[in-house]
Amino acid sequence: MREAGELDNELDARTLADFLYNRGITCEVESNKRNGWSLWVENDDHLPEAERWLAMMREQPQHPEILRGAEGAEAKRAAEEKELEDFARKQRTRDDVFGGASSPGSTPLTFILMAASVLVTLFASGEAGLALRLQLLISTFTERLVEVRQGEVWRLVTPIFLHFTFIHLLFNMMWLMDLGRAIEARRGAGFFLVFLLAVAVMSNVGQFFMTGPVFGGMSGVVYALLGYVWMQSRFNPWSGFVLHPMTVQMMLFWYVLCLTGLVGNIANTTHTVGLVMGVAWGYLDARRAVGKNG
Repeated sequence: MREAGELDNELDARTLADFLYNRGITCEVESNKRNGWSLWVENDDHLPEAERWLAMMREQPQHPEILRGAEGAEAKRAAEEKELEDFARKQRTRDDVFGGASSPGSTPLTFILMAASVLVTLFASGEAGLALRLQLLISTFTERLVEVRQGEVWRLVTPIFLHFTFIHLLFNMMWLMDLGRAIEARRGAGFFLVFLLAVAVMSNVGQFFMTGPVFGGMSGVVYALLGYVWMQSRFNPWSGFVLHPMTVQMMLFWYVLCLTGLVGNIANTTHTVGLVMGVAWGYLDARRAVGKNG
């Protein structure tokens, strides 16, 4: 910031500052030790033009072009300040997105889901865990969902807690912690539970009819969470959700990689159903929110 010069009268200095502001030159007016009013220009490149107009103002304080050009500056500043405030409200830090949720007490359902996934993976592994695995699979038959039809409806959901490798569990828990806490903190545990159950049932049933009963993991739910947060961050400025484009790109890359079969036998149908449901749900919620607030 450089000083362009000074004027004896504060009103003249502020009028000139308004004139320059309307011309795209940002400057500040400050009193100085010489009992005058200094004009400080923010961008050095604008200094010559500011000095030229300041010289004109000294020669003719009621310069008609300057007086006309200064009109509306106050309203313009107010509008720009409001835009900046609105933008600041839309931009959220990590704590804003999670509602400051860093402890199990602040987003309990997410931590319950994580704990259940870890415990089930531990106790359902190996030969010792076979009986538990058979109770949590969607079915032990290859067709008709026999056990579900006999009343074991929990099987529609419980495959999400089964993880057959540590890496599978680790990545799903990482994304569940971030995306799950974001949704639970912003939308509440009730919404999160309904969302989770709907996605789990639809993605598990879809996978069963595509490949049979032997599958598991939270991936379908995680992709649904991704889709929901993605749509909210793009189409609902009041949602408070923030999702970096790199996160979306990375998860979509992993989605496509899984479809190729290069990373082994993956329950791709759960990924697809979850992602589609999350995107659709998030987009529709965003449209409703914008319509309500707009």
